[in-house]
Amino acid sequence: MIGTNQDVTERIHEQELEKLALAATQSYNSVIIADKNGKIEWVNEGFTKLTGYELNEVLNTHGELLRKGSPTGLSEKESFHESVMKEKFPITYESKNFTKDGKEYWVITTLTPVIGKSGDVERIIAIDSDITLRKQMEQELVSANKIAEHSLMKGNKALNELIKAKK
Repeated sequence: MIGTNQDVTERIHEQELEKLALAATQSYNSVIIADKNGKIEWVNEGFTKLTGYELNEVLNTHGELLRKGSPTGLSEKESFHESVMKEKFPITYESKNFTKDGKEYWVITTLTPVIGKSGDVERIIAIDSDITLRKQMEQELVSANKIAEHSLMKGNKALNELIKAKK
């Protein structure tokens, strides 16, 4: 009896990467792959639809184009990046960004570290979900609440005056 042994680990790993790449490419959410320093290496079509930027416009940047005009700037994003690098654990946060044509939009971002065989972070995957509509609705709710509070105060004042006049 003769037998052969073949290690198929690499082939299985490549198939898993192909499935992951297909899922990231087809996702409606914005998917960004950055190196361990936070420099963008790849973006999907969801990113381009959301931001208006193509890969060649953001390649090797930290995404600073998306934050133009933002008061928080790069430092807040850098602290999230540093936290992911240090803790080697995903982090989620909300942020305001700007499209290529200057339109404001909000996203909830999950930064996920990709840990290599050495145990170090090799890459970071950022997945952004557009929450602009939710943020607009929250703002409208805050405004409506202020109007309601103001109306209630005026109503209470009028009621007190009526009670006073009645007495």
